[in-house]
Amino acid sequence: MRKLSLFLMIFTAFLSFENFVLAEENEANSENEIKKAIVEIVSKCNDYFVSGTGFIASPDGWTITNCHVVDDFFRVLDNRIIVKFYDKTECEAIVINCLEDIDVALLKLDCKNKNFSFIKIYRGKIKENEDIFLINSRKKEKGKIVFLGLPQNEIEISSKFIFGDSGSPILNKDNEAVAIATSLWENSKGEPKSFFATQLDTVYP
Repeated sequence: MRKLSLFLMIFTAFLSFENFVLAEENEANSENEIKKAIVEIVSKCNDYFVSGTGFIASPDGWTITNCHVVDDFFRVLDNRIIVKFYDKTECEAIVINCLEDIDVALLKLDCKNKNFSFIKIYRGKIKENEDIFLINSRKKEKGKIVFLGLPQNEIEISSKFIFGDSGSPILNKDNEAVAIATSLWENSKGEPKSFFATQLDTVYP
């Protein structure tokens, strides 16, 4: 009986460890798929300057970023810009629409033979104090929703970012995009103080 109990304890511990490893692997795979759906918006006319971030929101290449990321200075020709994927490959994208009142731009990737990973847009209600995280090609920043109900569909978040992070997706616990990083306020010393994102529940790729 003691041997059986010991065996069951060891077996239970093994299953717990195996489940932990599988959970870690699934989380890593999920994060890798998210990174595949994130693009950098670049300009070849300014020594490859990265003007911001965007994310692919559908399997056929509809992509979301900020209007101020894809303004005229960074467009290559006829509303076309260049995006760079996680694996450093590039693709042209067409600026389809720019909702300047909420600072959200809708792009369409113009790539041949490309299977796109994508991040689903969350269409439900979000709440203050909800856990979120900002992610782009450089970092992952955990935080919370601080305040809702701001003008132009903006929300305040605690995830910190810098100006080059504009257009980075803000994801919930289910890895769905609830917003994109849009703007920040600085204090009198020029240090980032408050961080704002545009909610995406009414944006339709």
